[in-house]
Amino acid sequence: MTVGDHEYGKQQWRYWRWHFAVFAAAHFGMAYMFGLAPASGPSGNPYIEQIVNWIMYREPDLYREALGNQISSVWTTIMTIHTLWALWFAFFPKKRAVNPMPAPSAGFQAANKEASNQRAAEKTLSHGRAWVYVLMGGILEIVWAVSFKTGSIGLHTLIAIFASFDLLIRAAKVLPVGTVYAVFAGIGSVGTILAGALYLKEPLSAVKVIFVLLLVVFIIGLKASETRSVKGDG
Repeated sequence: MTVGDHEYGKQQWRYWRWHFAVFAAAHFGMAYMFGLAPASGPSGNPYIEQIVNWIMYREPDLYREALGNQISSVWTTIMTIHTLWALWFAFFPKKRAVNPMPAPSAGFQAANKEASNQRAAEKTLSHGRAWVYVLMGGILEIVWAVSFKTGSIGLHTLIAIFASFDLLIRAAKVLPVGTVYAVFAGIGSVGTILAGALYLKEPLSAVKVIFVLLLVVFIIGLKASETRSVKGDG
């Protein structure tokens, strides 16, 4: 017998809806901040076609400022992969097998409680490691984001994508999913901007510097709030 066949898939879609709402709101905000690039499509719905081409090919530019296009490019890739991830669990829900068992004895209950306490302790101990996973995943995100940016897509790009999201999923089992996604996207955005300035010789304007500093403060704030939450639970 199986129970909760679709619960995990529903949970993934709840996470996706939250992520998409933030994604859409951020893009509307960037449209106001950076301004939309002139529509280059035919008459009718030129912006719709431009948005579709941006999602599929990352061209032509979506915003007037390069910073907006860089952020959107990285985040759109993350959103696409997250969508595929949610669709996978929608069509292939995770099943949990439950076998009927007789009423447990007192000894079994004591052993089960001890095992549960041990798992809880292991989860607490792995909390710091989860943050290491988020950091490593963010660094790998920079690798594949820069590969997409420069057009040097290869096997290393695919490995970096799968490895970064594997680390992200592992971290999300311990840390709040919203915090993990926010920090992950923030590290990728900051790293991509800095990589563009250091290695691709892109101009680092005052707006970019302010944006990077705000993201760094935001990431540190999320990490600090999560640490306080863990200490409070303990």
